[in-house]
Amino acid sequence: MFRHLKNNFMQAFTGVFVWIILLITIFIKPQTVTLIFIWKMLAISAVASLVFGVLYTYLWSYSTNKAGINIIISSIFNFAAGQIGIYLFSRDMFLWLMNYTPIILIVTFFGHVIGFYFYSKYENKKSADRLNILLDQKRV
Repeated sequence: MFRHLKNNFMQAFTGVFVWIILLITIFIKPQTVTLIFIWKMLAISAVASLVFGVLYTYLWSYSTNKAGINIIISSIFNFAAGQIGIYLFSRDMFLWLMNYTPIILIVTFFGHVIGFYFYSKYENKKSADRLNILLDQKRV
């Protein structure tokens, strides 16, 4: 389990870091890059990787919590990670978005509810297919 979570963290970290650099390259005009800016991008990547690469994998693959608890935990951590990432990227953007915090929290929660619905439907279909394969093998 720990090896799987570590690999997920590293993959997510690399992907998020490259994605952030790509977005900055496309949408922000060339400017001087400081060492602090690079550290902030690394911190944003680390926070996102902890949530998407470790927490989500643990909650949906290894945890024995009820679905409602997983939805609440993942929504809270996703929201917190988003706020931290925005703050690290731009304090001005963070302060501007503070007015919309309740809306962002509600959208995050309902997004997780909808995501869980599709994820559980996918997992149930996968389990049913595996069981059908096992039943077919027993018949032969």
